[in-house]
Amino acid sequence: MLVIWVVKIVGLMIVFYVGFSVVLTISCIFYGLCEPMVTWERRDWWGCIVFGFTLSLWNIKTSWEIERIKEKKMIFSLNKAKKKRREEIDAEIKDLEEELENIKAPSAGIENDYRKTIEILEYGIKRQGERIRKTDAQGIELDGMERELEEKKGWLRFLKTGKK
Repeated sequence: MLVIWVVKIVGLMIVFYVGFSVVLTISCIFYGLCEPMVTWERRDWWGCIVFGFTLSLWNIKTSWEIERIKEKKMIFSLNKAKKKRREEIDAEIKDLEEELENIKAPSAGIENDYRKTIEILEYGIKRQGERIRKTDAQGIELDGMERELEEKKGWLRFLKTGKK
């Protein structure tokens, strides 16, 4: 993060220096062309310098605005991707909850251990869904939660088929 700011500051200094030099040169040439009989007095040079400096500042302000717009677009696209992934995880959680309901339906013949395991798994999946929904407000990455969901899917597969 610090490196990025250093690069930005150095870049702005270069832009400022180059912009100032180029604009000053161009403004002085135009000033000289517009008044061919000019005797370059001190006030003429200061006029050129002020004009060049003002244009350089405007150039820097514009480049900052462009950079800010790029950052906003990047943040927007990241938020959009996170939202899409969160929706996918919500859909997976709903599917898992439906599968649990299907497993629990014929539970009359299932032993008490299986029933307890299913209840624990159901609680874990619901809890996971709550945690994932809370990440939106906190801005936490979803990677760890996705791993936990995969684990729970494996347990569901084991309960259904006997293979993990």
